[in-house]
Amino acid sequence: MGETPSRRYKRVEDLEGDQRAAALAGANAVVAAGAGSGKTTVLAARYVRLLEEGRLRDGSRARPRNLLVLTFTRKAAAEMYSRIYGALAEAAALAAGRAAAGEADAAALAEHLAGCVTSFSEARISTFDSFAGTVARSGCARFGLAPDFAVDDGRAGELARRLALGFLLEKRGDEAMRELVAADGFIEVRDLLAEVAVERMPLSSPPDFGAMHAAQEGILRGELGRLRAALLDERAAALDYAGGKVSAGVQAWLDAFAADPDAPPAPGPGAAAGAPDGASEGAPGGDRLLAGLAGFRNLRTPAAR
Repeated sequence: MGETPSRRYKRVEDLEGDQRAAALAGANAVVAAGAGSGKTTVLAARYVRLLEEGRLRDGSRARPRNLLVLTFTRKAAAEMYSRIYGALAEAAALAAGRAAAGEADAAALAEHLAGCVTSFSEARISTFDSFAGTVARSGCARFGLAPDFAVDDGRAGELARRLALGFLLEKRGDEAMRELVAADGFIEVRDLLAEVAVERMPLSSPPDFGAMHAAQEGILRGELGRLRAALLDERAAALDYAGGKVSAGVQAWLDAFAADPDAPPAPGPGAAAGAPDGASEGAPGGDRLLAGLAGFRNLRTPAAR
């Protein structure tokens, strides 16, 4: 009878609580926990159990090429590969020991696990990026990608900045682009466009500029609403402090604060009621907002002479 080899790796029966439940889950599983909590131990035990007990639809035993393990970093994938291989090799040695001891059905399991160890180079243990790259390459013609593409964030960023520079130069005569560059700086706008290209424009579909504009408009309207509410609060506090008696200059400021940018400008005396040239009661919302802001155009501080 052979000697039972010593154990270094935990098996499913050694786990407890949530760890055991994760290792015994009967479907695809996601193991999420903090650093040092035993995620790799659980995944290694689960992997070995699936090889020991798992069956494919045709009834054949599961092998390393049939299991998929994904993680976020290359370092984590390398550690997982090493730990799983060690746990599998140990399980194969234990099964061989039981087979040598004459345990029933141990010989078939020992042979299967030995074959899994031999073919472990077929194991699919990688990062999400690497696996996605494999899928993309397998259908590059369908996805419209070059078959020799590479996952390189640094190169993608450099290419995006070069394309953004060309776009800026091409659009340098546009009023909106001139205003954006004047406000934020040429390099900053280039980097902003590059970031949008890398982070918001997947290769599989063209960018939806209409949706982007609608989202930006919604955010700006929300910010303007909060700003107007704050101005109204300031106006009410000023009136309360003054007891309702204010100078004409202060009253002009209070009237400007109270103007509703979503309402058509009303005709009447005073800077707050005036509309900019070209604005009318039928003007769209953007022009009405400009009309409201124009109420501040000619105002001076109340103390000015």
